[in-house]
Amino acid sequence: MLLAIRKGYGIPLKNMRAAMDYLREQGGDLLFLAHQNFKHDCRHLYVKQDDRLLSLSERGQQVHPGVIADGLKQIIYGEDGYADRLFPRLKNQEQKTIMLAPTIGFGRPTLARLGVSVGAIAERFEAGEPMVDLAADYGATVSEIEDAIRWTTRHAA
Repeated sequence: MLLAIRKGYGIPLKNMRAAMDYLREQGGDLLFLAHQNFKHDCRHLYVKQDDRLLSLSERGQQVHPGVIADGLKQIIYGEDGYADRLFPRLKNQEQKTIMLAPTIGFGRPTLARLGVSVGAIAERFEAGEPMVDLAADYGATVSEIEDAIRWTTRHAA
C-alpha cells in the first residue's frame, strides 16, 4: 500500500524516508501507515492525533487539515480502521477502474468491478488479442480493458 501511495501520488522518496525515520523514533511501526489516521498529499505524509494533524515527513510539524483534504479521496478504510482499497491515480487523474486491495489479487492491481488481474489482461493484449474479445471474455467494458492496458504500460516505462 505504501509503495502504491508513493508511486501513485509521486511523493518524493526523501520525504518517505524522513517520515518513516520520524515514525520509528516516535515508537511507531510501518503498519501504522495503512491506518485511517495516516494521511498524505503529493509531497508529505501526515498523522492525525486527536484534533491535530502532524507532518511525519517534516518531523512532527503541525499542519492545517484543510491543506490536504482533497488528496484523501482514493483510500477506502475497512471497519478495523486500516486501508482496505486504494484507487491509484491514472495519468495523474482520479479513477475508479483500477484497484489495489490486500485481500484481492494479493494486493496487485485489478479491475475494481471484477477483481481481474490487470497484468493478465495486459499479457493477453500484448499477445495480440483484440480489446473487444478481452472485454467479452472477462465481462468487462472496453473502457475497463483500456484502463488496464494504460495502467500496465504506465508502469512498464
